[in-house]
Amino acid sequence: MVIRLAIAASIVALFVIIYALVDCLRTPPHAVRSISKPAWVLTIILLPLIGALLWFFLGRPRPGSAPEEFRAPGSSSRSSAPDDDAAFLRRIEWEREQQAKEAEFKKREDELKKREGKNKKDDGDEPDDGSGNGTGPAPNGPATDPRNN
Repeated sequence: MVIRLAIAASIVALFVIIYALVDCLRTPPHAVRSISKPAWVLTIILLPLIGALLWFFLGRPRPGSAPEEFRAPGSSSRSSAPDDDAAFLRRIEWEREQQAKEAEFKKREDELKKREGKNKKDDGDEPDDGSGNGTGPAPNGPATDPRNN
């Protein structure tokens, strides 16, 4: 009876060791806790049952801590619909605000160009190039230049 129990315990221990070794080898290196991945493999092999138990309690990544690209497609903790995701909604709102700002800027730019074009047409009737040939007085006062005296 004791021998059967010892054989059953040995088989269970062997399965635990093999499972721990395979689990350690399949885990991405950056997700392993405590010590490096090669050190965990050596620990599991050199200290068979103790190393396997240490791996499960100290080295294995915590559930839910794996990066998104290493998670199974159905096990993601993110929202299922994009309109339920707050970050997605904030980004969409920000993009809308940026588009509205750009449209307003373009509208004001067009208005400014129209005003400048209209002002140039109005200025074309009365040239004021400082030569005194226009209808207004010369910019320096009298028409005679004091340097010519």
